[in-house]
Amino acid sequence: MCENVSASTKGNWKVVNYNCRCPDAKQIDSISSSGGCLRHLNMQDKMHGGFYDNDKKACYIAPTCNVCESVYGSSNIRVWGLSEQAAKKAKEVKEKAKRAKEKAKQKAKQKAKEVKEKAELTRLGALQDRCNGQRLLDKKVPVCNRIMALALASPKFDPKKTYACPQGWKWMKTSEFDASLSKLTQNCDGYVYFNRCGWKGNKWAGGPHKEYFLFSDSTSTDGYYSAGSRIHAGNKATRNPDHLNQAKAKYFAGIFCTKR
Repeated sequence: MCENVSASTKGNWKVVNYNCRCPDAKQIDSISSSGGCLRHLNMQDKMHGGFYDNDKKACYIAPTCNVCESVYGSSNIRVWGLSEQAAKKAKEVKEKAKRAKEKAKQKAKQKAKEVKEKAELTRLGALQDRCNGQRLLDKKVPVCNRIMALALASPKFDPKKTYACPQGWKWMKTSEFDASLSKLTQNCDGYVYFNRCGWKGNKWAGGPHKEYFLFSDSTSTDGYYSAGSRIHAGNKATRNPDHLNQAKAKYFAGIFCTKR
């Protein structure tokens, strides 16, 4: 549409002369004598594509005449016919749309994260309490911050099942639990799960009584640790075959996991 474009510098702006016209341009009643974005044929042709306003330092063009934009850059172009107020409003609308798009993007990202976490909880069979069934014994105390009590939804322990821990964790052995507690220099915070994560005593949301957290070798060691017990330096897993049988029957609380 436009050919033979030439440009010269005028302050921080380029004054451009085009040997062409933009057919959709509207009549401009006042043309700045300081220079033109499009050549206006000795001030006689007012149907050109735009004009340069030296006072406002702006190049005004018709809405679809994009040649000026290629020379000045889109940030320096103001479409002819838009007032300063309208231009400001258009900018605000554009920025609002951008913020809304970013907000929707973050919301979708958070939703995807929640869906992924829920799928992981389902895979683990975790109890969906206020901790999503995953409670560190103490976030601040060394050793305690590497042991997780994973509360499981099932009220019965299945000795034939290999229970899984979250990614990056593994199901602890009885000996690993004992060895970890022997390294404690201070006690872990509170009970293992009693009155924690929204539980009332040993129950979550009116569900069954949950007592015994077990280890990967509990079937051979009879080892467990109670939800209502505290973790103190020097403590060890309790060993009692009768309580292991109770866990199989109805009082199973979950398992202990440690970081890999």
